[in-house]
Amino acid sequence: MKELWRKTANLFLNYPILWLPYVCVHLLNASLDLLRHAAVVWIMRWPTTWRSVLGGAPVQIHSGTAAAKIAWFSGVMEWSIRYLTLFLYAVALVITAALVTMIVRGEQPRLRAALAELRNYPKRILGYSFKLYFLNLVFAAFVSLPALRLSRWVTDSAATTGWSRAANFAPTQGQGLVSLILFAWIMTPITIRLLRGPSAEAPSADEKKLGRYFVILAGAGVFALEAALFPLLFNLITLRPSLQHVYASLLSLVLSFPFLLGDIGVALIAAGGEWNVGETSVPRKWRQLVRGLMPLHLDQREGH
Repeated sequence: MKELWRKTANLFLNYPILWLPYVCVHLLNASLDLLRHAAVVWIMRWPTTWRSVLGGAPVQIHSGTAAAKIAWFSGVMEWSIRYLTLFLYAVALVITAALVTMIVRGEQPRLRAALAELRNYPKRILGYSFKLYFLNLVFAAFVSLPALRLSRWVTDSAATTGWSRAANFAPTQGQGLVSLILFAWIMTPITIRLLRGPSAEAPSADEKKLGRYFVILAGAGVFALEAALFPLLFNLITLRPSLQHVYASLLSLVLSFPFLLGDIGVALIAAGGEWNVGETSVPRKWRQLVRGLMPLHLDQREGH
């Protein structure tokens, strides 16, 4: 475990190109979340708004049928976008693993070559993202919803005291930690198998154990950072409501970097063998990042 952490930290610090898939997917998912929020607001207004043929201001109509339409449309929108975010996460994971494999083999990590690896994974990425999606549905039904109801009951039945805040931890952050542990325990072996070729051997018991504990520790680091720093950093700057969501997404991007460490560690486990990871100089680190951003241009220059 100690050696895996050392190699993972080495890769994270010395190869900024590994940040690109994570950062791009996080920003895409944040944009999708903004789109979802705007769409839900529009859906909530559309079925309940009626305009008279005689003109005048629109009239808000509240009925059981309108409420059912709102619930159905918003639910479809929510879970469709949630699947898309999981699919994008799987794509980023495969790209990150391809870059890690190049580094372990002693090759120059190239984003274009990593993107080309996606052609070998379309069905496997779809299958992996559906497994994640199914687990999300199961946890939403049997963990998140009961925890939400319990949290509301604790909030409504007790005054705001130290005891009530402690009791409220279990159905909120507590259920998040439980979900993290169960997700890591179930999905980490599947993730290692995804990142290996279809004809490669299945992960051993030791690899499964190492990957599970590594991902759980990385996720616990995210929970600790967000619990300790997010409220402090979020309240440092006063922003308009329209910009608060953007600022919160950027803070989440920075504070959730241990998730990227978890992805790199799992990719190292999937690569197998000796992890031949060498250190690079600072100028070379950022040259690699520039190559990742402009792979076609630099490849053509190197060919002359």
